[in-house]
Amino acid sequence: MSGKPTTTGMGAGSSPASEPTREELLELIREGADKWNAWRNRHPKIKIDLSGIQFVQQGIKNFSKFEFGDVNFSGCYFDHETDFTGAAFGRADFAKSIFGNEVTFESAKFQSIGRPALGLAASTIGFWFAYDSLAVDGDNLPIGDSGKHTTRTSALFAFTASRFLPLIGASRRAAQDAEIALFTCAASALPPESVQLLSTLQGLINAVLIFLLLLAIRNHFRMG
Repeated sequence: MSGKPTTTGMGAGSSPASEPTREELLELIREGADKWNAWRNRHPKIKIDLSGIQFVQQGIKNFSKFEFGDVNFSGCYFDHETDFTGAAFGRADFAKSIFGNEVTFESAKFQSIGRPALGLAASTIGFWFAYDSLAVDGDNLPIGDSGKHTTRTSALFAFTASRFLPLIGASRRAAQDAEIALFTCAASALPPESVQLLSTLQGLINAVLIFLLLLAIRNHFRMG
């Protein structure tokens, strides 16, 4: 039988493309958060697959302050005192894993939720300014020939939000009024071609970001 696995092949001189064996990953975990995090920071793109490992048999229960990034813990069996306090995750899969009653995730961070959410916010702000640059001048905008007016900010908010939120009833009407006020098109006419192209692009980008956000939320709560 060979001796205890070592992590010599996982140090600073190892290739980022070479994936460590599961035995090497387990040994690195045993060495503690500092050693693991230093290695993970050098190799952030390596896929960590620890699926199906019986950590209760391995005697490993301290994952406090580990920076895992994307990791697959599906089907694992954890000791009842396993500690994930302060651990950081990217996309983490805990499907069908077994946990004891005292496993703690206090202050653990699932960072993947923030990325698509931040992207969605940045996308919305970017398109807001793009629509603003194409809209007519003025802060108090008439809504066609209806005799009504709306503020520029309200119109931009209604029009930008309508590109990724399902709107019905009064909200849909507000979006239509905003389109008329911002781009001076008749109620039955289409907005300028540049606005249509931006609107289509925003819809596609937001659809991808919303999908990624929902996927991240699912992974965040996928604990069994």
